[in-house]
Amino acid sequence: SEDELGTYVAKVARNGEVGRQVMKSYEIAHSYLRHSARSTMFEVASEWQENNFIALMSWIDGSPLADFAGVFPLLAEDQEAESPEDLALQWLRSACEALDVLHGNGLVHGDVSLRNMIVSQRGLVLTDYDCVSKRGGRAVAPGTILYSSPSYAEGRPATPADDFYALAASFFHVLFDKEPFQYDDVQAKDRGLNWTGVERADYPVVATFLDRATHPEPAQRFKTAAEAIAGLIAVQENDTTEPPMGGGLKGSDTPKPQVDPDDRSTERSDNEVLWLKSLLQSYPGSVWGNQETRGLDTEFAAETYVETNLEQVLYRDIVDRRVSLVVLCGNAGDGKTALLQHLAQRLDLGRYTSESRTPEGKTHDGLTVRMNLDGSASFRGRSSDDLLDEFLKPFQDGQPSDDVVHLLAINDGRLLEWIERVKELLGSASALTKALTDLLEGQGAPDAHYIRFVNLNQRSLVGSVSADGNRIETSFLERLVDCLYGGERASEIWGPCGTCTAQDRCEVFRATRLFGPNGVPRALPDGAHKRARARLFEALQAVHLRGETHITVRELRAALVYILFGVHFCSDYHNRQEGASAVPSETYADRAFSPESRLRQGEVLRDLVRFDPALEAHPQVDRYLRRPGLGDEERGPRRFSGVALESARRRAYFEWTEEDLRSVAQDHDALGLARGRHLREFRDLGIQAADERERLAAQVCKGMSRLESLPPQALNRPDVVPLRIMSKTPTETAFWAEKAMGDFRLEVDPTKGGEGVDWLQRQAYLIYLYKDGGEERLRLGADLFHLLLDLSDGYQMGDVSSDDTFAHLSIFVRRLMREDERRVLAWNPMDEDTIYELSARIEDEAGSEPIQRLVVAPIKTGRRNGE
Repeated sequence: SEDELGTYVAKVARNGEVGRQVMKSYEIAHSYLRHSARSTMFEVASEWQENNFIALMSWIDGSPLADFAGVFPLLAEDQEAESPEDLALQWLRSACEALDVLHGNGLVHGDVSLRNMIVSQRGLVLTDYDCVSKRGGRAVAPGTILYSSPSYAEGRPATPADDFYALAASFFHVLFDKEPFQYDDVQAKDRGLNWTGVERADYPVVATFLDRATHPEPAQRFKTAAEAIAGLIAVQENDTTEPPMGGGLKGSDTPKPQVDPDDRSTERSDNEVLWLKSLLQSYPGSVWGNQETRGLDTEFAAETYVETNLEQVLYRDIVDRRVSLVVLCGNAGDGKTALLQHLAQRLDLGRYTSESRTPEGKTHDGLTVRMNLDGSASFRGRSSDDLLDEFLKPFQDGQPSDDVVHLLAINDGRLLEWIERVKELLGSASALTKALTDLLEGQGAPDAHYIRFVNLNQRSLVGSVSADGNRIETSFLERLVDCLYGGERASEIWGPCGTCTAQDRCEVFRATRLFGPNGVPRALPDGAHKRARARLFEALQAVHLRGETHITVRELRAALVYILFGVHFCSDYHNRQEGASAVPSETYADRAFSPESRLRQGEVLRDLVRFDPALEAHPQVDRYLRRPGLGDEERGPRRFSGVALESARRRAYFEWTEEDLRSVAQDHDALGLARGRHLREFRDLGIQAADERERLAAQVCKGMSRLESLPPQALNRPDVVPLRIMSKTPTETAFWAEKAMGDFRLEVDPTKGGEGVDWLQRQAYLIYLYKDGGEERLRLGADLFHLLLDLSDGYQMGDVSSDDTFAHLSIFVRRLMREDERRVLAWNPMDEDTIYELSARIEDEAGSEPIQRLVVAPIKTGRRNGE
């Protein structure tokens, strides 16, 4: 039914040629439709078939924007907007952000129009992906001619500017109920928007944006979403100049944003930190433009590259001729390309950009080094299969005799495809394909000692077990944060902040004083500075330990840049007067955890919301934070006056010391991550002593016993784990089986990435040893570990029977109870001092078949401590 399954949209095409083209568009767009302002696509067909669906998408409950042409003011009133222009600005920005995700992944929508924008309860939603094409490629269709740019309609290479052109033309139509480029009886896009006969003064800010987006000169249009959004912000902050009514704009008549971020002649930009702009541009959602690169293609990327233990180990193995083939696997953004570029520089081969793709050189001692910076992609007209065949040919039959080393960066799925293809061509597995298959499956390949296979999916960037196994190290994170601040040049880079007039309202300055490296001004004592960093790293580790998100180098850098530096440049803070709203006063703490923080995006930032300290409460801490007054060292911890309790809790999480928490709540752990009380214990499982791990195993078992209601008489029996047997009909009598506590143990996941790969477990196992020597294993993620320890502490859970995690736990418990199907324990409140043991025994009687008898034996419990 619709209530149970929901409502969906199925895309169909009757014509084969059209269907295949549309299917291709949906296929390339499928992976990038993750934005609240775009409809969700669930599945795309593998091939076109008559009368079958091409794609399945979510149904957007609402009406096309086209239905509101001429009545936009009434729509704004219905949406409770302050004015029609405010609603238009909000939706224009939302649409630009939705398009930015497509553009950032090399795609162009191709058909932004009034029919393809739906007004729903969640705002304006962009839909319909029939015309999606790759950026720079030929448009698959001209889209809606009424709104499409001239170059797009003529079939020239598709660019993001074409989408903003169509977006602006569409909004002109809905706002003024007039075709945008209609002059008398002809369409004249070369003359710009036709403002004759419309009330431009009702939408002064929007009008400026529309004119630039549809400028007759392509070079004058918005080229990126960041530029478009910056344009919206700029014209909102400044008065707009109205052009003469009655026609489009020509040349210099185009209204341009009056805030020029590169203009350093004005007083408000005297104290600007140019390094900050490079940082902001490395964040995917930056309004200053996204200059993310593959690998080390820019000076800034190279300057902020941080070496890990892996680079040092690989360099040593290459120089010492321990390896001849290095294969780096991992997700996009894992840093494979950058790692190889860095190695090339260390080997004195020179500096290569990712466009080089297959660099080759020779070291000073004669070693020939060949690299493939992306084995998953084609290059210069050659398919990736051809390139891989040639690159790996010397290793098909074993280690080559030549003095060479090949280094390959590739996704593991693509590598597996190549292996299967080679097996099919050869008719059997070669020495290379067999070794790579074993390595991909984690089995090792002792005969292929010359191959170094590194799976970066198993690498932890947010903490690792030290070489001696005694502590958790965060040296990579420490060096990465220092590097983002400029490393040894930090004091020089951030020196202008010390005399800047905007420092009182600058959130970058606030975060720098807390998290910055040695040499920058500090707001708190050194110990508090170290604790603030540790708290930040702890939050990032929580994302890793939860196991739902693999933290890549790209994601980690983006999250740190967003949290520590936000999205605003110095000129934004100079231009913002006290009380103005042009630059939201989001602190670093809100950017770390608040789901409402501006321009938030990325998997790591999404998961951090789950651990928001504001989601929990503590009576003493919250009362203290609500009390008026600023507080200081003499009067107690800071209270962060003038901010909401949620924001105050987030800042206190970072800035309060253990002494502060003891003074307020008499508990140094009173304020931590939500659902994070036991995260440190879970994180440290790999370095704990045997007796500590045994204690935790007992706590986990205790929590498992409390999943179902059992009487205290069952729970208080020493050295056993009671597991309740649920009867089909309600009864006052409780039945359970018992397991010896000593038969359980905790172990961490042994999967590691090999020498040099930083490792921190993401799961553990509760293992039960059967009487026959067999084992039963329950996989414990951080969430289940946390909940079981909470249960052992007396917390009560709601209905969790439908949760997949508890489904696995339920299966684990049922399997354990099969071992004791001939012996159970029972208790009834009518005889509360006695537990009964019910067992089935097989007895042999002379001259007859063996008889199974039920034996009931009482066990006196007695009462202790008033139980």
